[in-house]
Amino acid sequence: ILGNMILRELAPTLHIPWNMPFQLDDPPIVPTTVGKMMELRCVVGVIRHGDRTPKQKMKLEVRHPKFFDIFRKYSESHKFARIKLKKPQQLQEILDIVRELLEQIDRGSSESELIEEKRSKLEQIKHVLEMYGHFSGINRKVQLKYQPKGRPRNSSSDD
Repeated sequence: ILGNMILRELAPTLHIPWNMPFQLDDPPIVPTTVGKMMELRCVVGVIRHGDRTPKQKMKLEVRHPKFFDIFRKYSESHKFARIKLKKPQQLQEILDIVRELLEQIDRGSSESELIEEKRSKLEQIKHVLEMYGHFSGINRKVQLKYQPKGRPRNSSSDD
């Protein structure tokens, strides 16, 4: 029936007849070797695809010179105060910096006093960048935004 309806709708010039071999009220019972059984005549599925997990974002204000070096390295022009790092090599550079800063904090070296970034935030960046063991696809990126006067007062908290 469904096929007949679709064909009639798609090709009305073909004059496809309504071929009804059974009454709608008749149950679809067919004879089998073990007796009479009901026959499944049609399965219609409506499937919705596209549910996504929401984006997980983390904001961190960084002040260490190594992050500024990365910014200068990948910034095409100083007119644009943002860069996006998506390539595996770029993400690896960020991960290396974060690991180095965490190591300095753990050692308690004199350089660790210059590190203003929160240890918990650095640990979180390290964890996210180390997930799955490799950088691939579009699942991770790092954005750096230059703010010469620090974070604007009206922005949301960094948690």
